[in-house]
Amino acid sequence: MKRETELEAIKNYPDHYFEVQGRTLESRLSDVEIGSEQEIETIKTSSKEAGREAGREMINSIPVVSLVSKAAFVFMDWNKKLDANLEDVKKQMLLEAYFNKSDNHEKAIENLKEAMTDVYGNALINKIFRMLSDYPPDGDWFTHLRTALEKICESKNFEKLFDTHKFNLGLIEKMSPQALSIIVDANNWPEFQFSFSGMSIGGKVTDQFQFPFATTYAQKKGIKEAIKVERIVHIVNDLQNGGFIECNERQGQYFKLRLTNMGKSLFEYLTDAKYY
Repeated sequence: MKRETELEAIKNYPDHYFEVQGRTLESRLSDVEIGSEQEIETIKTSSKEAGREAGREMINSIPVVSLVSKAAFVFMDWNKKLDANLEDVKKQMLLEAYFNKSDNHEKAIENLKEAMTDVYGNALINKIFRMLSDYPPDGDWFTHLRTALEKICESKNFEKLFDTHKFNLGLIEKMSPQALSIIVDANNWPEFQFSFSGMSIGGKVTDQFQFPFATTYAQKKGIKEAIKVERIVHIVNDLQNGGFIECNERQGQYFKLRLTNMGKSLFEYLTDAKYY
C-alpha cells in the first residue's frame, strides 16, 4: 500500500485501523508467550551444561530476556509505528484544514510553500507539527493550531516576525485548549454580579470573582456539570495569574473581565476578530 493511500485510509477509517492494529498487537504478544515457553526449556538445559562446565557463577552471567522484557518491547515497538502513522495523519489533516479554511486554495498553497521553504518559516511550522502530538486531530486544540498556521503563512516576513511567532506559540503550548477557547471567546464574556467584600485598586478586583464569573459564564454556555464549572474557575485563576485577564468593577456590584495587553495579543493571534 502506498504511503499516501495508507494515511488516507487511517484518516477516513480510524476505528478500522485501530481494530486491525489491535489484532496485530495481540498476535505479536501471543508469539512472545509461545516463544517464552520454548526458551525456558532451552535456558534450563543451557544452565545445566554451563553449571557442569564453569560452576554457579557462569549460570548467573547468562543473559536471559524475560517474558516481561519481551512484552514491553512489543508494546514499545508496536506503538512507535502506530504513533508515527498517526502523527503524519494529524499533519495532513491540519494542512487540509488550513487549505479548506482559505477562500483561495492556490494562494494558500503558495503561502505554505513560501513558509516551508524558508528556514525561519519551516522552523515555526514544524513547531506547530510537534504541538499536534498532545491531542487528537479535532476539537479546540486543532482549531487553534490551524489558526496559528494561518497567521504564520499569511504574515510573511518569517525572519523578522520569528520571535513574535515563537513567543505566541510558546504561550499556546503552555495553555490548555479550554483556556485558549475562553480567551478567544472574550467578546462574549458576560457581566456578572456578586457581593464583593474586599478592596479594589483602581477599579480592579484581584480576588473573589473567579467563581461568580465561572457560574455566570457556564450558565450562558449551557454548562450544568459542577466539575466543568470548577474547571472554568481553575482556568480563570490561571489566566489571571498569567497576566492575561483582569476583573474590573462596574456600578451596582456588577463586574466584567477584560483582557490585558498580553491577553489581547494572544486573542488577536488566535482569531481574525477585533477585541472590544
